[in-house]
Amino acid sequence: MGRACLRLVGMVMACLTLSLAGCSDSPGRLDRALWDDYARRFISADGRVTDADSGPPGITHTEAQGYGLLLAEAAGDRQTFDRIWQWTQKTLRRPDGLFSWKFGPCGQPAGCVLDANNASDGDILIAWALLRAGRAWDRPDYVDAARAISMAVAEHQTVQAGALTLLLPGRDGFVSGQAVVVNPSYWLFPAFRDFAMAFGHPAWDALSRSALTLLRQGRFGVWGLPPDWMQVENGAVALAPDQPPQYGFNAVRVPLNLVWGGQTDPALLAPFRAFWRAPRSGPVPAWVDLRSGETAPYGWQTGMAAVAALTDGQADLPRPGGGDGYYAWSLALLARVAQADLRGAGPGR
Repeated sequence: MGRACLRLVGMVMACLTLSLAGCSDSPGRLDRALWDDYARRFISADGRVTDADSGPPGITHTEAQGYGLLLAEAAGDRQTFDRIWQWTQKTLRRPDGLFSWKFGPCGQPAGCVLDANNASDGDILIAWALLRAGRAWDRPDYVDAARAISMAVAEHQTVQAGALTLLLPGRDGFVSGQAVVVNPSYWLFPAFRDFAMAFGHPAWDALSRSALTLLRQGRFGVWGLPPDWMQVENGAVALAPDQPPQYGFNAVRVPLNLVWGGQTDPALLAPFRAFWRAPRSGPVPAWVDLRSGETAPYGWQTGMAAVAALTDGQADLPRPGGGDGYYAWSLALLARVAQADLRGAGPGR
């Protein structure tokens, strides 16, 4: 055996024996320094992504686990991806294949599930990240897990309302008679597209068509924006009762999901652009009341600005920094991953 072959064998053996932090990582589409900063701030050693923006310290939601998985794959960080996934399936997985949406401090040292209901955006994000990682890293087990989760969502989280196929935000608590409450920011068009192509279930194309119909119908307030929460009843859409009538921290993700999923009809994006570009003396407000027109007394986050820049096709996206929290960082990095995907750098389909 020649020296070149011996060197090659040595390199292969090193990759098999060294820790995952070395040879297992692969070049990613997300700036590694940004990702490492995100991971230091928000991901614990056991693989839990903590969200201090929406509650006391130590709270974890399935949305955050899904974002962590998506970003880890985009950064080429296999070790952190696996850590997040192992904690998620071990701690949050339910018998129906979905995930309990909220975990945090409870008087026990390790914490516990605080709400066993699921959140369909978290379930979809987790499945989508697994599908992307399975393709990028040749991991059939990840693809199989993605298939199982996506099928559980299609089976348990979709309902028919006339001609519309609706995504329930959670398995419990969102249907009352003929009225169904939905969350437009949960309509993850790029994930729906990828699931339809990979697994062939008809629910995903039906969900996309219905979601686009509702976004065209469900326009409220001066700018015609979608609300964080919408009620659908007998084909009519309204602001959801018992929820703040806002375009706010949920619905700011709608344009990200549209653009990432290739839904760039100018008529769909026009309300967001009108709101962002409206003459005002200060920054774009973080939310607007769709009944009264009242706006937040504070400006939007870096992540929201990054979504707007992506939607407008800008090459340079705002960069998160030390003053930004989990949600701002997450949106800002997701906008970068979406931008890379749209430029053709995403995992193969």
